[in-house]
Amino acid sequence: MGPRARSKTPGSWGLGLHRLVLVSCLAALHLAVWFQRSGVLPQPYMDEKFHVPQAQRYCEGDFWYWDGKITTFPGLYIVAAAPNCILRAIGWSARIPCLVQDLRLANGVLFGAVLCPIATIELSRRLHPSTPLWRLSLNAIALNTFPVHFFACDLYYTDAGALGLALACVCILAAPAGRGRRRWLSAAAAAAAIGFRQTNAVWAGFGLGLGVLLRFGPKGRATKNKGKPTATAAEETVACLKLVWARRGEVLAEFWPTLAVLASFVLFVLRNGGVVVGDRDAHKPKLHLAQVCYFGAVTFAARLPAVAASWTSGRPRRRAGWAALAVLTLLCAACAAWSSLAHPYLLADNRHYTFYVWRKWLGRGLANRLTLAPVYAACLLWAWTKVRRSQGFLACLGLFLCVAAALCPAELLEFRYFVVPHFLCALLAEPATGWGAASTAACNLAVCAVLEAVFLYKPFVWPDGTTARFMW
Repeated sequence: MGPRARSKTPGSWGLGLHRLVLVSCLAALHLAVWFQRSGVLPQPYMDEKFHVPQAQRYCEGDFWYWDGKITTFPGLYIVAAAPNCILRAIGWSARIPCLVQDLRLANGVLFGAVLCPIATIELSRRLHPSTPLWRLSLNAIALNTFPVHFFACDLYYTDAGALGLALACVCILAAPAGRGRRRWLSAAAAAAAIGFRQTNAVWAGFGLGLGVLLRFGPKGRATKNKGKPTATAAEETVACLKLVWARRGEVLAEFWPTLAVLASFVLFVLRNGGVVVGDRDAHKPKLHLAQVCYFGAVTFAARLPAVAASWTSGRPRRRAGWAALAVLTLLCAACAAWSSLAHPYLLADNRHYTFYVWRKWLGRGLANRLTLAPVYAACLLWAWTKVRRSQGFLACLGLFLCVAAALCPAELLEFRYFVVPHFLCALLAEPATGWGAASTAACNLAVCAVLEAVFLYKPFVWPDGTTARFMW
């Protein structure tokens, strides 16, 4: 490695300092939220009523108990039980009680303040090695204060852990070739990610594809087709597939442990008759193509301050761009017309903001949904353009196929479902400018503060006397 190459790589001291500042800032924010919630909401709320008792049974060593309403694997509860398992193994009689406040704190700090931001900045460094570290750090803060993600971190939910492990899995798979232990580490990360949420199998598959492309594709990196016609992209795709096939032995030798994890998950799904573990009747897969449209809108809205800082870079400049926008608008209109689903949970639970999105607009007739088709199309085209310019056609295509695979089988409209796709889309795209990232973080924190105040201090009462709170 020459001097010029070394100059682009931050020293371990500088990288460690950026990590420390990043983790410290987010830890302070999550601790502030935890302190407020512990005082106002000391009892389990919403899905915590399922997760907390399950974790407490695991903490007591009762690993055979299972609540049939829980849909995910027990990864979250195994992490909660790990300290007590260690105490038992070394013969100590002391036990951690796993109170709801303890579980929230562990979730917010371990996943929200440590794993997610560290995985974010590490994956950013893999994908954008020439970008200054301070800019990557600002982008990491902006991403990790994304209001939907930030809110869920401080509840005892699976979201933060699922996100952090999914990003870690992709990061390890996208790393340059290293020692043999990396292949086992990537498989362990994939298994852990799936252990928190089953849809992470899709993102482990994406990480696998990205790793193959970076390692064995043309010139050992994601091929970029800036401004070139679709035919060129198709030819390049065929060329890349031929090259990977020619080196299939090396690919299998490098990635077979992760492939084994994914194959095991597929076998589980076939044997189980579905993806979810419990509450199957309420979580049957249905084709919900409008989810991709919602993803585009959420991702664009989340990046709006950064987009405003460099708006001209995302607009179609050629006739082909406007033609693509027109075609995509028709496709989004078709999805809105024939594949917009309303889950019974969405219609029945007025605590979620999605209830009001559907009630006030999406559920008020076909015309309302169709008016948003051009907006969906513009948002999706913007996201596609950003990712393709940064990582190339194949990586971009893989991302959007995985977005569809992860979201379209879900009938329920939940903002939390878009968190992992949004993070990966933002990380694959060129990092926002320093000003764009800072303004995004500031807007995110303002939104988080307002919605946290509404959640804690503006409750409402259901007819049966139950106190309800507005949330994502």
